[in-house]
Amino acid sequence: MMPATPVQALRIDDPLEKVTAVQALCSALPRVAIDSVSMRAAIAEPPGLPGRPAKPPLVPAKQVATRSPFTAAGRAALLHAVAHIELNAVDLHWDIIARFTHVPMPLGVYDDWVRAADDEAKHFNLMSDCLEGLGSH
Repeated sequence: MMPATPVQALRIDDPLEKVTAVQALCSALPRVAIDSVSMRAAIAEPPGLPGRPAKPPLVPAKQVATRSPFTAAGRAALLHAVAHIELNAVDLHWDIIARFTHVPMPLGVYDDWVRAADDEAKHFNLMSDCLEGLGSH
């Protein structure tokens, strides 16, 4: 089921479900939807932190073992890091949309954030596909 608002998409814990929901929202939002009264009324204050899966636990970068990019495990770790960056970018774009849609700006501003969120979701899916090809996720 597609979330009705960017805030609901932000709250989804599963990364694949989140990017699927974001892409569905992006394709459902015509240019005028962002500026409509109903869209503005549907947006609430975003959560303090976006939804994240329980596993793997987030740890400080200094606690993560270093791996050589010349090994399969090292390449998977590098792709995993890029996937995290893309997922964070998805959340940042939707957070901006949710927080600032009430601010009157040209429609193109919101359109750009929606398009960029869709691009970041595509990038996450590409990284996810590469990880699966390496036997990881």
